[in-house]
Amino acid sequence: MRHYLDNKKYGSIAFVLDQEGDQLDELYNNLENRLTNSGICPLGPEVISPRLRVYSCSIGSHEFRLIVVVNGIDEINSDKHTIEDHLIKIAGAGGEGDSKNHWTRLTEAERLETFRKILKNKDLAGKSFQQHFKGIKQLDC
Repeated sequence: MRHYLDNKKYGSIAFVLDQEGDQLDELYNNLENRLTNSGICPLGPEVISPRLRVYSCSIGSHEFRLIVVVNGIDEINSDKHTIEDHLIKIAGAGGEGDSKNHWTRLTEAERLETFRKILKNKDLAGKSFQQHFKGIKQLDC
């Protein structure tokens, strides 16, 4: 990550990742360790929601905010939480098991229709991707 931080013109960075099979606390601990091991000092975090945290960070004399958005929806019954949780909820294709598998089982037309729903309905997008929209609002743009 440090490689991408050489440009010191930024004040905030958004980082979006899948939860996969990790527990959220474990995921955040691993992220904080990786930041520290890369020479980035993360302070905080400010917990906005379970899947959204904002860290005040520094690398050398440069300070910035790191907005961490974790994909997934707890109500989706899956061992792994990913961006597909959000998509299958919109598509109405959920069920037991891995949401990535449910998403890939949809036809191309069904997947495209899901994307069209997101594009056409801002309220649906905001409700389905709550942590993402809250995270975007944390950016200083």
